[in-house]
Amino acid sequence: MIFGSPDNFAIYLDKVENWCNDPFVEGFICYYINSTPFPSRFYEYVSTLNTNTRDLTGILLKPKCNKELFEKDKLELSKHLLKARYPACVFNSQKEFDEEYLNDFYKDEDFDYEIDVDFLIRANLPVFAIKNDKSVRILLIKKFLNGDNFLNLTMLKEDDIEEVVINSDTLENIINNVIKFYEDLT
Repeated sequence: MIFGSPDNFAIYLDKVENWCNDPFVEGFICYYINSTPFPSRFYEYVSTLNTNTRDLTGILLKPKCNKELFEKDKLELSKHLLKARYPACVFNSQKEFDEEYLNDFYKDEDFDYEIDVDFLIRANLPVFAIKNDKSVRILLIKKFLNGDNFLNLTMLKEDDIEEVVINSDTLENIINNVIKFYEDLT
């Protein structure tokens, strides 16, 4: 079932009965952002809906509010969030990597804005949500690591980022419908 509008933002969630083994509910789950499913080949990522539904709905029901970050442009905000979340993997230059890697390796990772869901992590698709007063901004990074262990932020371009801004009440309604659907499955 699809919750929301795939043209803007939606969550697709479906149980595959033959894959289920009590107490695990198995199936597919993906995001639609601006008419594109993520991961694009979501059918290759079998999901334990018990875990993924809880993880994906948690941060989207109560995304962290930060008006200053919310106002940054898409590329600048994405770089900031990637650097905060993955301090030992993300650098602005080879020089920064050479000089700062050992220090960054021990920095605490900031999970405050990341939608930390297994199917997105396995697909190398970091997704972040940030709120202002009435809207939630969701950013999905399409180009991340790609088999490398490091990302040079100078290589990140606007086209590598999918972004949607959605009304907080609309997003809350989508998430509550996903939760209800999942509860009805179990």
